[in-house]
Amino acid sequence: MKTVNGGWWLVAGPDSGGSRIAGRGWSRSVNRNSSIVTAAIAVALVAGCASTGGTIQPSTVASAPQGWRNAPAAAAEAGWPDPAWWNGFGSPELVRLIESAETNNRDLAAAGHRIAQARANLQVAGSALLPSLDANGGASRSGADGRRPSSSFQAGIGASYELDVWGRNRASRDAASAGLASSGYARETARVTVVAETATAYFQVLSLSDRLAIAQRQLDNAREFMRLLEVQYRTGAVSQLEVERQRNLIATLEAGVPPILQAREQTLDALAVLLGVPPQDVRVSGGSLSALTLPALSPGMPSALLVRRPDIRRAESDLVAANANLEAARAAMLPRIDFSARSVIEAATIGALSGGGSLIWSLASGITAPIFDGGRLAGQRDASEARRNELIEQYRQAILLGLRDVEDALAALHHLAVQQEAQERALTHAREAYRIAELRWRAGAQDFTTVLDAQRSLISSEASVDPIRAARFNATVDLFRALGGDWSGASITGSESRVADRG
Repeated sequence: MKTVNGGWWLVAGPDSGGSRIAGRGWSRSVNRNSSIVTAAIAVALVAGCASTGGTIQPSTVASAPQGWRNAPAAAAEAGWPDPAWWNGFGSPELVRLIESAETNNRDLAAAGHRIAQARANLQVAGSALLPSLDANGGASRSGADGRRPSSSFQAGIGASYELDVWGRNRASRDAASAGLASSGYARETARVTVVAETATAYFQVLSLSDRLAIAQRQLDNAREFMRLLEVQYRTGAVSQLEVERQRNLIATLEAGVPPILQAREQTLDALAVLLGVPPQDVRVSGGSLSALTLPALSPGMPSALLVRRPDIRRAESDLVAANANLEAARAAMLPRIDFSARSVIEAATIGALSGGGSLIWSLASGITAPIFDGGRLAGQRDASEARRNELIEQYRQAILLGLRDVEDALAALHHLAVQQEAQERALTHAREAYRIAELRWRAGAQDFTTVLDAQRSLISSEASVDPIRAARFNATVDLFRALGGDWSGASITGSESRVADRG
């Protein structure tokens, strides 16, 4: 819209739907010009109605199954795990480590700063819905031959506002709001991951300590048996072949100790990164993994997973943002209506600006409609629509991955429990077989080959129990993480995302 003979017209429209023109003019020729503007707005409205399309609601994109395949029915109906699930393992040291990781982890701190960035972007996007006000000032001095130089001072204030008829600015603000929520969910996803990885690393340290203790005990037993063989060898009761075979077993056991020590040191280093400290500063008092307990689990219903996992909620927020960006891209193809007001005071001296200066003011409005841009706006719209469709598939994929994670953890817990029970029975039989073989060999009723075979079988059975126990603890942590960890599932939008901003 433009100024007509010193007058101006206000074009206002409701937030959605049609539009109306409310005008007040200071011109003798407003009827003809207002008719032109009215016609332009009407054409634009028709174009707008033709170009806008419906948005995709995340709730209509995907659904969850009715139950878990690998969970007992009673467990599925029991609800969600304890929010502070790590307390269920009965390890005060684990609780301390997790608290330290939540406070000092660098990835979580970086995620907190990303939330701050998203919050600032929301503020920038929201500012477009408000008028802008600016002030300016200036001074100049001029002169010519034979004339006294003159000074001029100016001070002014101006305001401008874009009437958001088509909702482009509102859509941009909504996209930024969804982006803020997405960054909050991203931090919650990172926090749940850090907590789970801290627990897994701690259990791995304890398991490796247990394996190291077993390896050392096996080595001590083999050396003790070697001393007995050497005594009998000197008396001629056994041959050098039996002695060499036992020495081979001892060397094999000795070779198995360094990899365990290396793995334990590397796990401690990984734990240090999670805790946000140098590897030299990590402290784990240790203990045995067998001294801890496995907490009871309640996976709840699959449908609740859609609001319980922050990564799924993040994918949902990204889809909401893409919907809003698409609406903004569509609205950008429609006319823009701007208003501006400006007042300037001019005076020959600075003091006169507050009194005797001359006042110049102006009011203006304008409408800008794209006619030809080489397909730029249409391309932006198509790109936004393609991005929206991409995020629909990513949202569906996030749901499928979440369901898979829970099912995998439930299946692992079930089968590992059966495996551990069978392996412990195998260990019991291996110990008894070795005891009988050694007694019969000492009595002269059995050759040494049988004793050596029984000894190797016992060593193998003892070494197989701890990895299975550690795998059960890891599967328990995986299930907690797959269910969303300790996150309550609360929405993170706008100022509520401050709850997730702990970095």
